[in-house]
Amino acid sequence: MLPLLRNTLKYINMLFHFLQKQKDIKKQKKLVETIIVSLNISEEQKKLYIEALEVTSPQETQELYKNLSRFVEQIELKELEQIQKESFTSIS
Repeated sequence: MLPLLRNTLKYINMLFHFLQKQKDIKKQKKLVETIIVSLNISEEQKKLYIEALEVTSPQETQELYKNLSRFVEQIELKELEQIQKESFTSIS
């Protein structure tokens, strides 16, 4: 595999691995809030999601965080597949 492609693949999977390592509920909740704020939705929706996040139990927060981590992993895997397809296409 080309060195550039190998480095790109490592970089893509970094966010999922970072999310996976976060075990502290407060950090998980802050990361979820940060992701909510970065969404391309109205400010009112963001405010409602953040308010809802504030009243979730620790178990609900963990479940939401796990689902979000899986979602990020799926996105990263799709990006990885696309990069591999493009790389193999350009090589051939």
